[in-house]
Amino acid sequence: MQNNAQIVFNAICRFILFSVFIAGMFGIMYVDISIFHDQVKEISLTEVTQETFLGLIVVTFIYLAVYKPDHRGFYGLVAGFFAALLIRELDDLFDLVWHGFWVYPALAVSLVAIALARHYRGSVLNGFAEFCQSKSYIMMVCGLVTLLVFSRLFGMGEFWKVILSDGYVRVAKNIAEEGVELLGYGFVLVASGKYLLAQMGWSFRIEQALTKRLQSSPIFSKEQS
Repeated sequence: MQNNAQIVFNAICRFILFSVFIAGMFGIMYVDISIFHDQVKEISLTEVTQETFLGLIVVTFIYLAVYKPDHRGFYGLVAGFFAALLIRELDDLFDLVWHGFWVYPALAVSLVAIALARHYRGSVLNGFAEFCQSKSYIMMVCGLVTLLVFSRLFGMGEFWKVILSDGYVRVAKNIAEEGVELLGYGFVLVASGKYLLAQMGWSFRIEQALTKRLQSSPIFSKEQS
C-alpha cells in the first residue's frame, strides 16, 4: 500500500517526464525554424516526428491485437485508423506514383481493419468499453480533439489573415498548425503507451520499482522510522 509521500513522488515524476516530452516537441519545431530554416514543409523534422509518433501508435495497437485476442477487433480498428492517418501524412511519398495515390493504400488498410473487426466483432464493443474506462481514455480524447478539430480550426488560412492582416505569411500558419498537430500526436502517443503498459501489466512493475527505490531513499526511510 502506497503512503501519501509515495503517491506524490510518483505524480511529480510523471509531471516532470511529461513536461520534458512536451518541451522536446517545441524543441523539434525550434530546430526546424532556427537551424534547418525549412519552414516546416512536408519534409522536415516536425513532419518526420509526427510520422514516427503515428508509426509507434500503429505498432502499439498491432501488438495489442496480436497478444490480447479478447479485444482484437477493437485494437485492429484503432490500428487501421491510425495507419490510414500515417498514409495520409506520407502523401508526398505516394504522390511519386501519381497525385492523390495515397487514397488507395489508406482505403485498403481501412478495409482490412474493418474486415478484422467484422471477423472478431464480438470483441469490438467490449474492447471499446474497456478502453473508455481506462486511465488513458481522456488523454486519447484530448489528443484526437486537438489533432482532428483544434488544429484544423487553428490552422485556417482566413483566421491567420485576420490576425496578421498585411503581414500575413504562410509560414506562420504552417508553424501554428503543424505545432498543434504534433502536440495532438504526442498526447495520443502517451495515451497509447500508458494503455499498453497497463494492459501488459508493465505499469504495475514500473510502479513497484519506483516504490522500492523511493523506500530505500534516506529521506523517506527517516519519515517511516
